[in-house]
This record gives sequence, structure tokens and C-alpha cells, in this order.
Amino acid sequence: MSATTDTASSTAMPHILERVTSELQTALAKLRDSRAALESAAVERLQHTSDKLREVTSATEMAATDILDALDRAQQHVDALEAADEANDRESARATRDLLREEIFGIMGSLQFQDITTQQLAYASGVLTEMEERLGAIARLFDPAASTARGPAQAPDPKTFDPNATVWHAETRQALADEIFTRTD
Repeated sequence: MSATTDTASSTAMPHILERVTSELQTALAKLRDSRAALESAAVERLQHTSDKLREVTSATEMAATDILDALDRAQQHVDALEAADEANDRESARATRDLLREEIFGIMGSLQFQDITTQQLAYASGVLTEMEERLGAIARLFDPAASTARGPAQAPDPKTFDPNATVWHAETRQALADEIFTRTD
């Protein structure tokens, strides 16, 4: 009986190996497809995300420096107002108040970076959430029961932010907006 069993096993072995090879080829093909999809979609988006995060860091540093500088100048204007008040120099006080208003307006402008920063961080969050979902899908290809310890993070709604929002060249964009709204054609 052992000779019959050995013969049955030896004839079944090529079929088993053929099936295993076929399954491995299918899994490798799915892995290649997933890798290609990730590479094509992810590399550019991750680079763009990295650029946006660097821009956020730079914009935050610049805005903080601008705000601190403006506050220092505003303090000097307050001192000048006090001196003008003591000298009873109304013209100097008026000019200093105008300068102080400009500094305060500049501070408000510097604080507007927060909106763009929020949009850029929302974009980065969306890209990272998408990557997490794609990597989870790849993991499930190899183990359908695989799941993460926690569910994927909720990505921000792409309609709520502009992935191209930037703090660079604000003066040019503002001039264009001013021109559009001041036209009297």
C-alpha cells in the first residue's frame, strides 16, 4: 500500500507545485500592480506634500518674525505718541498714529498665514490618509483578515481646502484681486 501511496503522491506533486506556482504568480502580479499604482500616485503627491509642509514651516517662521518686528515698531510708535503728547505736538501725534495703524494692519496681514497653513496641513493630512488606506489594501491582498489596530484617520473633505494654497507672492495675488474688484467698466 505504501508503493501506491508513493505513486499517488508523486503524481499529485506536480499538480500541487503547479497550483502553488500559479498562486505565487497571481500574488506577485497583484503586488506589482499595487506597487505601480502606489508609485504613480504617491511619489508625486508625497513630494508635493513634503513641499507644502516645508512651505508651512517657512511661512510660520516668517509670519512670527514679521509679527514680532511689527510689535517692536508699534511699541516705538507708542513711545513716540507719549513724547508727542508731552510736547503737545498734535501733528507728530497724528503721523505716529497713522504709522501705528499701518503696523497693526501689517500684523493682521501676517496673521492671515494661518488660513493658508490650515489648507496646506489639510492637504497633507488627506495625502497621508490616502496612503494609509492604500497600504491597508495591499496588506489585505496578502491577508484578507488583516486590519489595523485602529481604523484609518478621517481625511479632510478635499472641497474644504485648496492643495495649491500658498503664502508666496501674496502681494501679486492681492493686486490682482484689488484690480478685479475696483474695475468700473
